[in-house]
Amino acid sequence: MGRVEKVGYLSKSKVNLFLQCPLAFKFHYVDNLPRTGRNPFFEIGTDVHEFIKQFHETVLVEDNGELSGLNRLRFAPNTEYKKNIVRFEILRWRRLHHNGFGADYFKPLFLEHLFDVGEPILLHGYVDRIHRVCRNDDFAPLGFPGFKDGDLVIVENKSGARKSADYENDLLWYKLLFELSYPGKEIKWGAVYYPIDNAVSHFSLTSEKSAELYKSILLAKSEIEQRLASGRWDAKPSAENCCWCEYARYCKEKVC
Repeated sequence: MGRVEKVGYLSKSKVNLFLQCPLAFKFHYVDNLPRTGRNPFFEIGTDVHEFIKQFHETVLVEDNGELSGLNRLRFAPNTEYKKNIVRFEILRWRRLHHNGFGADYFKPLFLEHLFDVGEPILLHGYVDRIHRVCRNDDFAPLGFPGFKDGDLVIVENKSGARKSADYENDLLWYKLLFELSYPGKEIKWGAVYYPIDNAVSHFSLTSEKSAELYKSILLAKSEIEQRLASGRWDAKPSAENCCWCEYARYCKEKVC
């Protein structure tokens, strides 16, 4: 493939890579250089996403509060997190059913869905899942003022253990993609699910923060356009950036 001369579509990962290291961005999105390695945690993350997608596409809800089709799920050795996902979803469905809520609250409205936005700026990205939730759902942001049954929640699946890292920016990206795709509709809540320890973190996604993110995306787009025109791509070497960089072998400034 040849060099890229236009910004094209922007995604969360594309903008984040540019902010992390413009030179790595150039190697990947402008020069189309092959990756030199892959963070093993990415493989686990991909596996988690694929299994959750398989679960909701395979398993059916029953009127008696049970789930059918569990025997068709594919398990690999040493994947305790997959068993956690199954336990989590079984208990979640039983609690919803016990409190009078049906499959429309259990099954995601969107699952690994690609949102493409053409106006006023080219954006795209996959959203892990969006659920309609009630107060009996693990994904419900209980304790946050303004929540009501039937609200939509963006759920992001994370392969690591629960930690203090702030995933609010990721969720705001998904909120932006959804709301630009469906004008007039709003998502106020987000949740991060950690299958490793079956924990959930909750977030309030405000319109003000979403507007700030949109402005930062426009700024990043402008900076990328300037660098494409000038040909200047600075590296941002650091142990955090370089040690897991998939383009480190091309870089003369790496510190790992």
